[in-house]
Amino acid sequence: MAFARINGVYNSWPYWRELLQSIISRMGLSPVVLPLFRLIEADESDSSAE
Repeated sequence: MAFARINGVYNSWPYWRELLQSIISRMGLSPVVLPLFRLIEADESDSSAE
């Protein structure tokens, strides 16, 4: 389950960035650039991790 949760976000992030930039550009607003998606290792003491 963790693989699907991380992999889905990781692979869809570039499309989300392009969609947001395209919509903002079409609206004539100043560009917004989302950062690249980076995975951060979870702390082992984090109880919410499955």
